[in-house]
Amino acid sequence: MSLRVTSTQWAALAVLGIATAHCGDDPSFSLDCSPLTPTVGERVSLTLGYDVDSVSTPFEWVDTIGLGTFEATSATPAANAGTLSNGFTPDSAGTTTIEVRRDMDVVASCVLQVTALPVFNVSVNVVGDGSVAFASEDDCRTACQEDVTVDTEVTFVASPDAGWEFDGWSGACASSTSTAAVVTVTEDITCGATFVESSAPGPNEIEVPAGTFQRGCVVDATADPACPETATTVCTGSQTPTALITLSAFRIDRLEVTVADYRACVTAGDCTPPSNADGCNYFDANREQHPVNCVTWAQADVYCTAQGQRLPTEAEWEMAARGTQDARRFPWGDACPVCTLGNYFSTVEGRCSPPPAPGSTLPVGSHPDGESPFGALDMAGNVYEWVADYFDANYYEMSPSTDPLGPASGTQRVQRGGSFRATSNDARVFNRRPMMPTTASEESGFRCAR
Repeated sequence: MSLRVTSTQWAALAVLGIATAHCGDDPSFSLDCSPLTPTVGERVSLTLGYDVDSVSTPFEWVDTIGLGTFEATSATPAANAGTLSNGFTPDSAGTTTIEVRRDMDVVASCVLQVTALPVFNVSVNVVGDGSVAFASEDDCRTACQEDVTVDTEVTFVASPDAGWEFDGWSGACASSTSTAAVVTVTEDITCGATFVESSAPGPNEIEVPAGTFQRGCVVDATADPACPETATTVCTGSQTPTALITLSAFRIDRLEVTVADYRACVTAGDCTPPSNADGCNYFDANREQHPVNCVTWAQADVYCTAQGQRLPTEAEWEMAARGTQDARRFPWGDACPVCTLGNYFSTVEGRCSPPPAPGSTLPVGSHPDGESPFGALDMAGNVYEWVADYFDANYYEMSPSTDPLGPASGTQRVQRGGSFRATSNDARVFNRRPMMPTTASEESGFRCAR
């Protein structure tokens, strides 16, 4: 049965101070809204109690400010008396009135005071060469931070640079054992990501174990009658004195850096394009797998650094080319330097690269029979290769016998290995070529080490 209060009775209740309904609410209705102070995203449970004469008119639900959404916007009662349930989820902060209307009349209401979600600071620190992607779209490479609302699930993804590997998380991510760490934010947090130099060689790297090799030129007049260049009768001053040199273990690229490799570095914004002179492979679309040439010493150095590597020292280059078992003249040994072994000018067969004269580079790795004892290719011919050292013609006289780094200063840098234009004599493993570091010749390329 409907509860009806006459105007006289209502006035009396008001005088007694008993009336508690909101202005405009019909006493035949009650609205329970819980909670009345939700946070953004928290569901409010709405329960309408009603006692009506007719069930034909639906109830309409209204959010007067527009702070959120209802699960249902209207409902027609199934009986004259009972309850109806609904839900409301605010998506922004503020104060709004939830009204239940019937025939445009407000029959019940409640006031919600919606509070914003707490905001916490999420930060990440990076040690080593790598990046972490987390709340923002940009990758973090040093120290970054974002403001994140409470109960937000943040995924941190660690990505090591080439030559590095992910070593682990610290801080709020410490329990994660993979490169992805997921954290639900309930307070200010910091995740730390550590990257270390990779213990595994890259796909183009070869391992050179610690050892001792014979550095420099050795006079040996013994020659293959068909190949007089295999004899060494005179050693220039810069190639002597001969000495046993001991090096720590290192890695060196198996192949010379290609145009495609270098182009990727330019695209990434870490490198600058080579010189655009005649014979420069970078500007020939058909030479992506040829060695990049026409680069200065500084450009080669920047490229290797961007890969998490460095230019090899002169001693490392010679040990990788020569091995530790003998004092060979060429990477493959002392056999006649014919065109199946390298891209140079063979005194036996002439120019090894295709015409027109004076020839050109060939794709890297084109001479597998000419590999060094450690498996490096093209260390005789194709392009001269920049190494880290300054050039001093008298350096061998004062060089340490363990891990020499070259002179502390100088005006020229060293190139090794000969080129497609050089004679096979110039491609011998002990040959040293001084060059101004700003030179960007079509004969100049490089490989990296670590």
